Order: sequence, then structure tokens, then C-alpha cells
Amino acid sequence: MVLSSDGLVNRTVAAREVMQMTLQNSPDANRGRWYATVGSAVQSRLCEAYVKEPYPTNQQMEKLTREVRAPSVECIKTFYKCMQIKAQELCGH
Repeated sequence: MVLSSDGLVNRTVAAREVMQMTLQNSPDANRGRWYATVGSAVQSRLCEAYVKEPYPTNQQMEKLTREVRAPSVECIKTFYKCMQIKAQELCGH
């Protein structure tokens, strides 16, 4: 869950919804995002991992890379960076 605030109203946003927001309106960028092209089961696993730990260690990201069979740990780092940036945008930063 991510806290979203516009200064007047606070709400929580599900990780899956945040992930979908990272993919909106950027088809060119999505071609370079591994997580944009994987199936929903892998996307769900990525979101579960994000909810559990939004700022994982390199060791945790390497483990997740193996679990979801990502091509490289850089793919997982990209997912986390996109999620972190979108979460910051949602809370007004």
C-alpha cells in the first residue's frame, strides 16, 4: 500500500494500482521495462514483494530476480525505482 495525499485527502493505493500507474501513457518506455511485459502472476509477485519491503537490499532483489526468473537484477531494480518514484509523486513530493 502507498499513501496518497493531495493536501486535503489521504488515501491508500494498492501496489498493483501504483504499478499500473507506472505503465500508463508511456508505451515507448514500457518496451524497456521488463515488468511491463510479464504475465499477471509475475506482476502480482513483484507487487507482493514491494508491499513487504519497498526499499529492499541488493540481496533481497537478487533473490526476487531468481524467484520470478527475471533476466537480470537490473530488471528488478527498475521495477522498484519506478514504484518508488510513483509513490513519491502520489504523496505529493
